[in-house]
Amino acid sequence: MSKNLTWKGMLASSLGVILLMSGCSSTEDDSAIESDPFYQDALVSADLSLLNQYWSIYEVNYQQQTAEIPKTYGNCDRDFFTFLNDGVYKDYLIPNSACIPEEQNLQWRFDKGVITLENSFKDYNEMVIVKLTVDQFVFKAKYDFDDDGEEEIFQFLAKPYRPNEAYFYGNSLIKDEAVTNKIKLTWSEYQGINNFEKYEIYLSDQTCELAKSTLVATITDKGTTVYEDADPPVETFFCYFLKVYTDKGLLFTSYSVGISPEYLDVKGVNLQQPVVQNEKIFLQWEKYDGLYFSHYEVVVKNYLGGSGSIYQEKTLLEISDINTTNFTDETPPYIKNPVYEIRVHNKFGKQNYYNPQAIISAREANYLPEKVIDLQNIFDIAHSPDETVVYLNGGKHNINDTYIIRYNYVTRRVEAVSNTKTNPNGNGRNGLTVVNSSIGKELMYLKYDGITVFDQETLKFKYDLKLNNYGSLDDFIYLGNGRYILLDAQYVYTVSRDFANLTLLDKQEHFSQGQSQSGYHVLQINEGRIIIGNRDKAQSVIFNIDASGNLTDKMIIDIPITARTSKETVFNPRDNTIINFRENRIYSLLSGSLKSFEQPYLPLAINADGRKILGTNNDPEWNIDPESLHEKKVRTLDLINSNLSLIETEGYPHYLFENHLGQIISLSTYFKRQNPNYAYERPDFFTEIVK
Repeated sequence: MSKNLTWKGMLASSLGVILLMSGCSSTEDDSAIESDPFYQDALVSADLSLLNQYWSIYEVNYQQQTAEIPKTYGNCDRDFFTFLNDGVYKDYLIPNSACIPEEQNLQWRFDKGVITLENSFKDYNEMVIVKLTVDQFVFKAKYDFDDDGEEEIFQFLAKPYRPNEAYFYGNSLIKDEAVTNKIKLTWSEYQGINNFEKYEIYLSDQTCELAKSTLVATITDKGTTVYEDADPPVETFFCYFLKVYTDKGLLFTSYSVGISPEYLDVKGVNLQQPVVQNEKIFLQWEKYDGLYFSHYEVVVKNYLGGSGSIYQEKTLLEISDINTTNFTDETPPYIKNPVYEIRVHNKFGKQNYYNPQAIISAREANYLPEKVIDLQNIFDIAHSPDETVVYLNGGKHNINDTYIIRYNYVTRRVEAVSNTKTNPNGNGRNGLTVVNSSIGKELMYLKYDGITVFDQETLKFKYDLKLNNYGSLDDFIYLGNGRYILLDAQYVYTVSRDFANLTLLDKQEHFSQGQSQSGYHVLQINEGRIIIGNRDKAQSVIFNIDASGNLTDKMIIDIPITARTSKETVFNPRDNTIINFRENRIYSLLSGSLKSFEQPYLPLAINADGRKILGTNNDPEWNIDPESLHEKKVRTLDLINSNLSLIETEGYPHYLFENHLGQIISLSTYFKRQNPNYAYERPDFFTEIVK
């Protein structure tokens, strides 16, 4: 030979590959075979059942020289092979120091002491059996070792071998990260050398200790390499282990796989389009087909999605039966086109609310409840003193598309809409007033440049009342006998009216120059007097008005008349007091005494006889969020005995008054609002008789 024989180098590849490298088909006849020394001494009567075990080559003989075949890598198993009864030859080669064998499969057949190995390309070579017993397998094979084109004959000694399967099975237990809505574990199928018996799945607590684990599944099908835990514990963290058993016993125990179930997604269910019929809304959805079901939550909300104070919702029902997939809302919410959503909760406390697929679970109902007033926002409010009617200046489509409507809160009908567009009043207070004079009952709307007059029944525009040479109007009141008080940032005016014409009777400066240019407010008090204040002033001005309409006897008093978004200071003729709603204080005009009250926190009105303050504890400065302390209650304070009464309401009150029938009427919203002029695209205003 031209080079030294190194048996380890020769066997660096699997035996099947070695034999196939010559890869030519034989054309020799039987006589040639009989004379070929390669086929001599073939064991034609070999017991082939002995081949069905694992063998490893320990020696090789060439030209009467014998050498041992060591392990390819000293820290690993040996290379080994086997013949299966189904005609499959398996060859296991350790390619590197990782000790994980690579497997190659060939087909084998036996004839007259010769084993023929063949690959899928029909390349083949032969092994001649020389000896085959339970503990020895001696065979010959041809191999062109020195690349001279001539194949040499080698004789190999193989012995039974029991490899350590744990070396090549590996730690294959993993969580399937592609599946996000359930616990799915996968592992490699057992392809080892022994007879498979079972897989076992163990569950451990948050310590991830095998000693504290419990058997939760036994799988005897070798090809089943998936486990889905349908009933895991309700814990924040736990672990799984895999054990693999063969007929030789426990082969392998995996490392632990930790699970945090709070991160499992919950698949949304498809909600069909809500059906509205006879003031009821019917919901139908598909059954949840995921794992870990806890309950359905039926939610109504004002928008399909979003965040912030504008997005609000209410839970209507929780359903713990997974097979219950319908619900009829027999008392639909007081909101235009409410959005219904079916949320699925799992037993770990997770819901599909944050899942992008949740959009399939929410649908808008095409519905306007009879009680809902179809306005997105309301800027100004006034009530009729002798009818069950309120006048509302608001926007139906946007804040710049505002009109006044006449709304009957008993029949729940819009009886009239102004035939001219109004603009939001920017003077910081309610600009609507019902005036009953010798001309008749009219609705007046305060603007910067005058007062717009509407027919109070039809809301048809009549005319504008304007006075020459005055600044932007801040306030006005009707004194009776055809006389009015007009107020701007510097002067107070008394005027008489003849339909659309105003005649100036008197003009006086109220506060000195240099005061605030807005926020002025005037009240009529008894004995023909008026009081004028400013939202930023601690003092107010009083004038007497004589029979000719002249303003006389100007006097400064230490009583503030303040305002934010409405007339927040009122005169109570019952006891000649000024009640400042912004400060929660009561000032006596007779004695000059002062007293305070704590509740209601947000006073809104006094009743008809001046005995009670009507209000709520809902602070308009509060942020709108689920945790805010807004309440559906009206609070009334009796000014005689200081008794505080609470009255439950259907909605959140925003405007309160006592009507001519002695009933407390509330303009409420179904969801929370800071104030009525804050626009929502889905109206939820309604009126309610709270007492």
